[in-house]
Amino acid sequence: MTDLSSQQLVTLINQASDQDSLWFVDEATDIACLASVLPRENLTLISNRFELHQQAIMLGLNSSFSDFDVAIEQQFQQLFLRIAKEKPIVHFIINRSAELLVREGVLTLIGEKSDGTKTYIDKAKKFLGSSATAKKNNIIYTGQIRRYSPGTPLPDKGYDKLQPIEGDFFSKPGVFGWNKVDQGSAYLIEQLEELLKQYKVKTGATLLDLGCGYGYLSVLANKISNFKITATDNNAVALCCCEHNFEQQQINGRVLASHVGNTIDERFDLILCNPPFHTGFDTDVDLTPLFLQQAKDHLKSDGLAVFVVNSFIPLETKAEGVFGKIDIVARNKQFKVVALSR
Repeated sequence: MTDLSSQQLVTLINQASDQDSLWFVDEATDIACLASVLPRENLTLISNRFELHQQAIMLGLNSSFSDFDVAIEQQFQQLFLRIAKEKPIVHFIINRSAELLVREGVLTLIGEKSDGTKTYIDKAKKFLGSSATAKKNNIIYTGQIRRYSPGTPLPDKGYDKLQPIEGDFFSKPGVFGWNKVDQGSAYLIEQLEELLKQYKVKTGATLLDLGCGYGYLSVLANKISNFKITATDNNAVALCCCEHNFEQQQINGRVLASHVGNTIDERFDLILCNPPFHTGFDTDVDLTPLFLQQAKDHLKSDGLAVFVVNSFIPLETKAEGVFGKIDIVARNKQFKVVALSR
């Protein structure tokens, strides 16, 4: 279903065709709406999601893939954001608008009422010294806030800094579950040593961490056995954190940007995956089948894929017709671990 906020934002972006514009493209942005953007030299996109960046490039848009804290030297007349799911990201971009906008430049924020959009618009007005008002169209709020005299920055939980968390890891806002150990991933690791023995996965095997986040599964797996690791994610923030954790933990592994492994050609002895089931604000029913198919496509003929999912997700049913052998190896009230082989 089309995200109406993204659709309306694209209309505003196209209307600003004579002005230098910067668009922060987060996971809440509807990828289908990119096709409606009119390419122009004075429009720059920064996306922290790899599939959105790939689509933008394919459509001839001027896009870069990076975290939103990337250095930007020029100033713009227009900044655009479809309200993101995570508050620190929205606050960080509002704060950055003070340096990125010329005086009386416009920050456009748009999103649904349930996204907290009106509150964000009010905060941006106060920060930028503007008297703009939120416009409501059904359930969608739009704020076009001019930059005058910036005040006290909004709290963003140190978005621009990697922060130590439990288990000797570093992470930051923008990664799912950024400040904790995911209990599903921890449950998978509890089963892994026995699974490696059962399926005769040898030391030095190749491992693909599919949807790596800040690198928890890779780091913990490497403490059980010595692997040749490739970690991949679509999230620029996650990749930055994972690279740092590999350096800190002295893991000689690759960290690659991809959309569910779409930039990776080789096959692996072992694949570990804790797949997401949300895209932006919405539950995405297509994600689990996509992760399963990509796992199969990247698995050696005698390889092993190990998934952990919430107990209510019928992964074993979705895996039928994709994998030849499906085995629920552990289950508790919250999660289940499923071993898959070709």
